[in-house]
Amino acid sequence: MEVALTVAKVIALLAVAALCVYLIVLLARVKESIVAIEVTVKDVAAHVVPVLDNVESLTTKANSIAETVEEQMGVVKESVDTLKTMTDTIAQFERDIQSRVEGPIRETASVVRAVSKGVKTFIEYVRT
Repeated sequence: MEVALTVAKVIALLAVAALCVYLIVLLARVKESIVAIEVTVKDVAAHVVPVLDNVESLTTKANSIAETVEEQMGVVKESVDTLKTMTDTIAQFERDIQSRVEGPIRETASVVRAVSKGVKTFIEYVRT
């Protein structure tokens, strides 16, 4: 039984030794992966800083453009309001002129029609 126990101990020690060798190999691979990740992170960090600077610059420009557009929209709104006021004034002026001129023109047309009728009647009378 002691031999069996010794053989079991030797097998257990060999298994532990194999496990240790496997763990060493595995840790070496993990170390390689960590080094590759570190290199990648450094590369990404080196590229991210300029990109972030560009994003900041673009954001500043976009804000400036938005402010300019808002200012221009104010100017356009004022221009449209002024144009509306002018067209309202012109329309009112047209209505005023029409109301002042329409009556006399109708009267003149009536007189011309009456004179024309009178001349026509006179000519017919003279012909007969």
